[in-house]
Amino acid sequence: MRTTMTIIGRFLLVTLLVSQNGCMTVGTIDHAQGASSGGDGKPHPGYYCLLPLAIPGDIVTSPFQLCVGLWIAGGGSMPYMRDSM
Repeated sequence: MRTTMTIIGRFLLVTLLVSQNGCMTVGTIDHAQGASSGGDGKPHPGYYCLLPLAIPGDIVTSPFQLCVGLWIAGGGSMPYMRDSM
């Protein structure tokens, strides 16, 4: 049971962190310029007001993104999860 919960926990953590891949700022600028995929192609300058939120969001999530990147590159073993395998 603990192994199943560990696998589910890892999957949810990776899913969460991959979905927050550090491109909040780029996405905000793309929307502001009208270059986002699936959009109408019209610029939406109001999105520039979200940059003060997007930039700190990228900065705050970058350590987690680094950990996940190293975890994936290292074969998926995190030190604090070794005892549960």
